[in-house]
Amino acid sequence: KRPMVRLAPLLLLAVAVAVVEAQRCQNLWPQPKQLSPFVGNGTRTIDPAVFQIKLNSGVEQTDIIKTTIERYKRLILQKVPESTQIVYPESNGNNASPSGAITELIVNIKDSSTGSTKINLGIDESYKLEITLDRHSAYLNAQTWVGMLRGLETFSQLVQPMAYDLVVTCVPIVIDDAPRFPWRGLLLDTSRHFHPVWSIKRVLDAMSYNKLNVFHWHLIDAESFPLVLKSHPELAAKGAWNQDSVYTPSDVAEVIQYAFSRGIRVVPEVDTPGHTYSWRHADPKMILNCAKLVTRAAYPGINSIALDMTYDNTYSVLKDVYTEIASLFSDSYLHVGGDEVIAHCLDEFPRVKQWMQLNLNGSTNYKDLIRYFRYRLSPMVTDAKKKMIVWQEAFEEMEGQPNSPLFPNNTIVQVWKNDNFTDAVRASLSSKFPTLVSAGPPFPQTPRLEDHTSELQSLRNLVCSLLLENKNISWRNHYSFTTSVPSLETCYFILVHLDLHTIALYQRLRVLLSIC
Repeated sequence: KRPMVRLAPLLLLAVAVAVVEAQRCQNLWPQPKQLSPFVGNGTRTIDPAVFQIKLNSGVEQTDIIKTTIERYKRLILQKVPESTQIVYPESNGNNASPSGAITELIVNIKDSSTGSTKINLGIDESYKLEITLDRHSAYLNAQTWVGMLRGLETFSQLVQPMAYDLVVTCVPIVIDDAPRFPWRGLLLDTSRHFHPVWSIKRVLDAMSYNKLNVFHWHLIDAESFPLVLKSHPELAAKGAWNQDSVYTPSDVAEVIQYAFSRGIRVVPEVDTPGHTYSWRHADPKMILNCAKLVTRAAYPGINSIALDMTYDNTYSVLKDVYTEIASLFSDSYLHVGGDEVIAHCLDEFPRVKQWMQLNLNGSTNYKDLIRYFRYRLSPMVTDAKKKMIVWQEAFEEMEGQPNSPLFPNNTIVQVWKNDNFTDAVRASLSSKFPTLVSAGPPFPQTPRLEDHTSELQSLRNLVCSLLLENKNISWRNHYSFTTSVPSLETCYFILVHLDLHTIALYQRLRVLLSIC
């Protein structure tokens, strides 16, 4: 028994040392799921003249694997954004690497074909990275090319410029990593603030560097309709800010391909029936132009305007638009919105209630009209072979309704309202709906991680407790916040819902991702 007594403090010391060593390796972001017990504080040099990233023999080199390796070799050797060049001093005449330098990163991919043309929700993004003090080779093992991509990003974060050398820090190190959540998204609103394609690509780069994997493209809103559609060209021709502020089908394809090369899915949002003032150019009768609310200077203003859900042509235009957008975007999900339908706007049109009384069993409750809209809209999306994402209001309106078109196997619920958001998450999970959480305590604008530690920890604990309350859904530990706290396999986690014009993207992502 005495040796065991002596062993206890040694174990405590080992744990303490491991924590200190892990904290020392601050370049890794987000922090990996698992680091080796003792992360070193040594360094290894990289000679840019000879360094290579090589696929293990037997691994099929698909186009996406080849381009990803080439891109990360450039990034690693430059260690600055891709548009900037660093000129390294000439190496010695025979291109021999310095003694002890890492000359190659050897990559092994177990399944190189999965996701080679399309990334689906739940693709395996795990990887294992090993760097020793004495070998000239570092080793990266992944299940898929997306896992390889995440591992290459981690390796690049360990490489730092030092004087005229590139060095690999935190050596020796073994990283066994996998995402805690399969849906790690960022919303960008390009209706209220138009972003040209080059700007969207910068956002996608930043997402990739932070291992985010879903670009939630908020394409259309009350303020503008920037998407050019063949079925209704008048929408963008008259509804965009100007003719330079539009996205053509080729622009969409370019964004999707660029995102794919960075392991990111693109999910478009076309919000209806609210936030639809810009749709008036297809047919002015489609919208309820409630003048009393629109003249308000404060929000919501024109965001109060909704589609006329009693007008038949509304649904003809909707079907055209959703069908064409479904054909432009390859992802399995399409966000149909459903938030902020303002009852006061509908009040300005007595004919709406008259229609409801004639067609909805005498009802004068606007929720019944919105449910009618949902019954007609949902088949348009499912017929286009897409699954839906809805804001929480759409779920709340349909909850408990007979013959609801929203099912856990075809709909994800996105909770966004900060007020009582825990109750909304509980309700969605209790009904077994996959749930996106983009609500929570508001963060101060100061984008420094140390300023938000307590808020982030509180939010993490809160979400974990919500997940643990629901006992009816199976668990998967590898989607948890930590290895000891299980999370739902059907709960996909979003924290980022930003106005990118007011917050520095890179720093803000680092704050929010500290718990992802």
